[in-house]
Amino acid sequence: MGFKGILVALDTAPPARGRVELAAALAERFDAHLIGLYTTLPVEAPPRRGYFDYFDRSLLAPLYPRCIPPRSPRCTAAMLI
Repeated sequence: MGFKGILVALDTAPPARGRVELAAALAERFDAHLIGLYTTLPVEAPPRRGYFDYFDRSLLAPLYPRCIPPRSPRCTAAMLI
């Protein structure tokens, strides 16, 4: 079994040279296409979020009743405003 195409991530970090050399050697060995991918990040990366920030906490409450503290009515009212 061989490879038809090899994608290698390109950047300006020192280890990038080794990745490119390895990918080129594999592409030559398996007669595969070599594709280099270079992207730039925006100046300000989006803020990192915690794992559970992506979920509706009301769905997690039945699963983890002891882990998620109950909300006070005052907090719930403030969130509705």
